Amino acid sequence: MSVKIIEKNTSRKYTTSATRGTGEWVYTLLVDGEATPELAINTAVLADAPVFWYGLIRQELQVEPVTAGATDGIFTATVPYLWELSNAAAQDPTHTPGAGTGPGGGDPSGTPTGPSAADAPLGPNITLEIGGRPPKLTTSIAVISAEGAGGGPAPDHGKLINYNRSTNEVEGVEIDDPASVLTIEITFDYVSMGYISLLEGAVWHKNDDTWYQRSAGSVALTGATISSDANSRAKINFRFGLRSPVVIEAESLRADVGQELPGVDITRRGWDYLEIEYENAVDGTSGLMVAKPFALRVHEVLPDFDFSLLGIGS
Repeated sequence: MSVKIIEKNTSRKYTTSATRGTGEWVYTLLVDGEATPELAINTAVLADAPVFWYGLIRQELQVEPVTAGATDGIFTATVPYLWELSNAAAQDPTHTPGAGTGPGGGDPSGTPTGPSAADAPLGPNITLEIGGRPPKLTTSIAVISAEGAGGGPAPDHGKLINYNRSTNEVEGVEIDDPASVLTIEITFDYVSMGYISLLEGAVWHKNDDTWYQRSAGSVALTGATISSDANSRAKINFRFGLRSPVVIEAESLRADVGQELPGVDITRRGWDYLEIEYENAVDGTSGLMVAKPFALRVHEVLPDFDFSLLGIGS
């Protein structure tokens, strides 16, 4: 009965930083005639690999069989090592560690705390996702323009979007995905909860003035991803949806002669919503019942925001 242990030439790899160090020793073992190979492997490896290695402490032994029988075989064993600076990791809040039970046999780590004030740094190693799809809208902020067929007034539905006069229901509208997405990646020395609140308040708002050479109403902040590193420097990916303004030319919505819409050219800004209301009418040529444009409205559906307040240019 025997165990032959050979440390591999790729053993004793390690990495270090100001707050953490890792390493590993790797062995190949030939087990011959051992009634309990697992126990024999553990005994041989733990007798060779030190508990402490240049300040790193030995972790759980990892063993993988290459060829294994009931009492013999060839195995690979890896001994990982780890050291972390005290207070660089959290404590289990359900357990009070004793002295010397921290990483490397040192003091235990402390429990992290959140920012002490709204303008305090967010802290290290945090990722935050802001944004998502906006809810379905049933009312608008304002009706910018409204016109009925033949130049008359459109029916007054208040700020309701896609109100069905036949069923007395409000169908509303879901905001479409943007035609283009502008992503801006900025690294900040740090970000605060106050800045995060500013971002949350800006999501699904449109530019109130020309911004990045885009006209007012054509850019919307759709979301942002915040990720802080070990030094609390924060990288933020801002996502802006771009939609260009559209000119609806006069009389481009065909109906009966004298009933075309709109009467003059109108402009729908990028993130405004164009609602066209139809009614069933008999076509004078075919005699068939068809749907014809009866009224149009341009709704402002996203509120304004001054994107220069984000500190990423204007």
